[in-house]
Amino acid sequence: MRLLLCGGATAGHIFPITAVAAELATRDANLAVLAIGGRRELDQRLFGDAGHPFLATSAAPVVGAGARLPWNLLKTSSATIAALRAIRRFKPDVALSGGGYASIPGSIASRLGGVPLVLQANDVQPGRAALLIARFARLITVACQPAALVFGGRPTAITGLPLRPGFRQADAARSRARFNIPSDRPLLVVMGGSQGARAINLALGPVLDRLLRRAHIVHLAGAVGLDTATAIRDSLPDTSRNAYTPLAFLGDGFADLLAAADLAVARSGGSIHEFTASALPSLLIPGGFAGGHQVANARWLEAAGAALVLAEPDLTANTLFESITGLLDDREHLARMATAAEFLGRPDAAARVADILVDIAASRKAA
Repeated sequence: MRLLLCGGATAGHIFPITAVAAELATRDANLAVLAIGGRRELDQRLFGDAGHPFLATSAAPVVGAGARLPWNLLKTSSATIAALRAIRRFKPDVALSGGGYASIPGSIASRLGGVPLVLQANDVQPGRAALLIARFARLITVACQPAALVFGGRPTAITGLPLRPGFRQADAARSRARFNIPSDRPLLVVMGGSQGARAINLALGPVLDRLLRRAHIVHLAGAVGLDTATAIRDSLPDTSRNAYTPLAFLGDGFADLLAAADLAVARSGGSIHEFTASALPSLLIPGGFAGGHQVANARWLEAAGAALVLAEPDLTANTLFESITGLLDDREHLARMATAAEFLGRPDAAARVADILVDIAASRKAA
């Protein structure tokens, strides 16, 4: 099979489609993959880490571009032409789009090039880019039931969110050994997606020392927030310093980390499905950007009993501290949340999407 991947800009738009490619590679030793995305260093790195040849295009945001809209439309048009040329050389059997603006050029070019396109929609309330790409897709695979209702009757399949292979072999003990966390010590993971979350980082700083008396904290602060987090760590008392591990991002070992954790504090993008796959309770602080899709994600998980939501306007150092300690002090509540999260998890999502791509590619060849 020859597979085209369209995605980029955030890890949440890249990891699910590379997870499907990894699943297909276990079935087809001759699988050939080409990835098309944007010019962010993250795109190049994550597709490169997955071992896929990558075409960086000049894709640019269109929604909310304001005065830059004409320029961004020109850049996206140029990116689509470059993607179409690459598709004609590569000759894919099928294309998989991860949604987001960096997916648009490759997705449109797939349609123009006659390549059947599948859209992987990750959010409960898909964003405008996903809604645009859906117009060109033969089929939309969605992570959960509510998302299937958004696409106006277009063909959809509820598959769950494809997760990286590491989630099938997650090892809590391995992560605790890596970060030197005693087995009886609660572990709190604080994160804001692949780029960090400034609001969460700012609220955490003033209460960090008090929280470290209760739990070990692994803090995925993002590249921008890492220097500040490291400086805070260096200023901590000796008794607390070793219980705090700030990192920019964690690729290898992330599934192990979630398996070892007692609670996650996070935004609510595609990571919510990683929490359900790990049966991990979460305190979610959704961002209000990009049409509010994170709010819908968070409320869906909260309604199922797997998470609590702290709205960003209510986020302060004190509300963060009280929310975290309230959960850590109520182990029975945490256990119920873990059970609810596990119930929502779909660990076979990558295999389900892979099956769909195989069927579409086969039917195209037979036509």
